[in-house]
Amino acid sequence: MNSLQQFLAPQRRLRFFIVLTVVFAGAFGVSVWRAERVERERVSTGTCLFASEAARILQVRSRHYLDAIAAPVFAAVGGGSVIDAGTPLRDPAALRAAEAGVIQCHCAPGITIQGYFRLDFDPDGSTGALIMRGSEVDGATPRTNAAAALTAGSRAMPAVLRVDSVRIDSVRLVEAVTRFVPRFQNSGTVAIAITNSAADTDALQAVAVLSPTYRPDGTLRAVYGFLSAPAVFATEVIAPVFEREPLFPATLALRGTGRPPSSQVTPVPNDELASLAVLDSHWTTLYQTGPMADTARSAPGCIAMARRDPALAMLMLHISPPLQVYARWVQGSLVESYLPFVAAIALAMLVSVAAAAFGAQRETELARLRSDFVSSVSHELRTPLAQILMSGESLRFGRIRSHADHDREADSILRAAHHLTALVDNALVFSRIEHHNLRIVSRLTDVQAVVEEAIGSIALLADGADTTITSTVPRDLYAVVDPTAYRQVLVNLLDNAIKYGQPGQEILIGAVRSGAGPGLVSLWVDDQGPGVPPSEASSIFEPFVRLERDRNVGIAGSGLGLSVAHHLVEQHGGSIRVERSVRGAGSRFIVELPAPSGSDSDAPVHPPRPGQKRPVSGRAPRSV
Repeated sequence: MNSLQQFLAPQRRLRFFIVLTVVFAGAFGVSVWRAERVERERVSTGTCLFASEAARILQVRSRHYLDAIAAPVFAAVGGGSVIDAGTPLRDPAALRAAEAGVIQCHCAPGITIQGYFRLDFDPDGSTGALIMRGSEVDGATPRTNAAAALTAGSRAMPAVLRVDSVRIDSVRLVEAVTRFVPRFQNSGTVAIAITNSAADTDALQAVAVLSPTYRPDGTLRAVYGFLSAPAVFATEVIAPVFEREPLFPATLALRGTGRPPSSQVTPVPNDELASLAVLDSHWTTLYQTGPMADTARSAPGCIAMARRDPALAMLMLHISPPLQVYARWVQGSLVESYLPFVAAIALAMLVSVAAAAFGAQRETELARLRSDFVSSVSHELRTPLAQILMSGESLRFGRIRSHADHDREADSILRAAHHLTALVDNALVFSRIEHHNLRIVSRLTDVQAVVEEAIGSIALLADGADTTITSTVPRDLYAVVDPTAYRQVLVNLLDNAIKYGQPGQEILIGAVRSGAGPGLVSLWVDDQGPGVPPSEASSIFEPFVRLERDRNVGIAGSGLGLSVAHHLVEQHGGSIRVERSVRGAGSRFIVELPAPSGSDSDAPVHPPRPGQKRPVSGRAPRSV
């Protein structure tokens, strides 16, 4: 039981909940750290998927772009069309003339061509004559039967076409075209790899762009083509697509422009989102826009690639988001997906901890104030009870020698009883206030009558303290209040002034109507006590609060009188404040409550006449 009571102590509970909160916060931090790692892995995987999809899109659109720039050239020789058997095939030199025409009219983007050729096919599908045209053709007659050289094993020097500094012989060219023949169906314009061996994956020597022609029966009649250097092909076919076509999702490829709201976003160029590298099958770099991710050192980022396409010269397209772009995507994804939720939870946790700490501190303070209240009330109750007991015993056992002594003892009992009544009344009213069941019934009330009643109820206490109470409240002054509550407010203010004032002081009570329209009734109680420091003028209306100065001088009090007065005034819609007395030392408590409108009362309001006083003391009449 003692352990439970110790735990329930406010300070111990506060420490317990703070430790518990720290433990929960630590666990939450670990979970957030782990979730953040998982989120980064997810974003990393998503980034690679985006890059892979971008490489695939680049590959497909590069095929379309190749078809667009090559179609006007191949149109001169009937590329992609059906040619009757009786119609002679055009010489590949027509391709050069078509290329020159396209360049002159700017009909399509140009591509640097370094050689032309035509490979004929027999009706049975075997290769026929190969005609090559170029700036440099070595060891070739205008018509070379490359197929015969391949099948017969002739050691004659085949025709050789130079592309840049690389020699492309007719044997390798025919092998490459023949390997691709089964893929021609519905493939349109294609680009194939010309290597120095019979394998597509060998070192790339040139890129051949092909366009087939067919017989009426659907068999292949001839293939026209032109040759380009690998680096030139990558620069003039793949690079323009990467520079112009959007390859990434709009959510990743948009940025603010500072323009009006209707056009605040613009696509980000692909080279700002990722780097492109075009490589051949031997990992020789043909074209590159920027640095690739350093995967060998396990740096963030990735290098994504599309599946190699035989119709795009088996080139490898590598796309890698730079590290700063990768970090931006990670950060953006975390902010959009998880960090707001984490921040909200962390903020809620901090607010909860702060509220718990504040509540615990407030509860500790209230517990201390309640303890002080119990101690003060016990002392304040003991004094009048002892006085009642002593005076009662004197009357009961006949210790009274004269009528004056009899009256003195009776007055002592009455004063103590009035004191106890005031304590009980304040405790009951405060209890109703805390339980929210205090009812205020306002009606038109004569202020002077309430003041006289309050002075009469407090007169014995004033006599005991040798205090004079003087009222200057005018007649016919009315307020819309609950008379009982108004009287309780005034009694508490008078009791406070008597308790803390010096013997022989004079307490002044006055009232006046102020403000236009319905206005207010201002009532004040002015004493000659020590006064209230301005820094504590608002705290004295809090429950159980007493000035440290008053505790040290041993003045008994419950700390409820001013708090009850404050709550009662607020229930009327009024206000109460404390100021310095106009007489110098002391305090003036001012209560402002609603005054009646003209329809509530026709009685005029008279200002106080100069010199009008109503003295009340132990030696004067009680009525005023």
